[in-house]
Amino acid sequence: MKTYAIIESDLRYGCAGSLMDNLTTPEDVAYCRKYSRKTRQDQSLLARAILRRGLAEHTGTSPFDWGISLGQDHYFKADHIAGSMSFYISINHSKHKVVVAWSEKHRIGVDIEWLDPKRNMNAVLGQISHAHADIPEDLAQQYRLWTMYEAYFKASNLEPVRIPVALSQIVCLKPDDYVQTLAFGEDNLTFETWLNADYVTTICYTE
Repeated sequence: MKTYAIIESDLRYGCAGSLMDNLTTPEDVAYCRKYSRKTRQDQSLLARAILRRGLAEHTGTSPFDWGISLGQDHYFKADHIAGSMSFYISINHSKHKVVVAWSEKHRIGVDIEWLDPKRNMNAVLGQISHAHADIPEDLAQQYRLWTMYEAYFKASNLEPVRIPVALSQIVCLKPDDYVQTLAFGEDNLTFETWLNADYVTTICYTE
């Protein structure tokens, strides 16, 4: 049974503006203004709106009962104002899409990427891969590896360095949507990854 929840949305949806207007707080707006581009501000604001709505539906509370902040353990969390509930959260956005995930039990990281055919992913991955690591040739699998890399470092709260060789091996061996659990040091991390049209999404969480 899954012990996390995930929601995706799209800035092009007709309801996006209403969600941002009606389900966000002044603190959310202030946080999103740290971005200089209007598109990034809207991505961040929509993500917080759907996170609040999702938490409210999941717990039977108000969307405005939640504080979203960086915890003392350096993980982003959503804490209920009464102090009765707390969730690890992760937010990401790419082009028109935004995605949020939360879990009460597991540290969590999520990443979504638009499959940009003009981006040289061979060069991008080559800069952060180990010398003998396999880099997939297919564009979708290259982006899958990139999202696994991003989600891994969010869930583990480590500074991004090189792509773990184990991730490269998984992507090259398993080109379809899949779930895989790997041991990294003292942590067991589960990766779930899937393609949806021209986007790839990966979620990573600690066991």
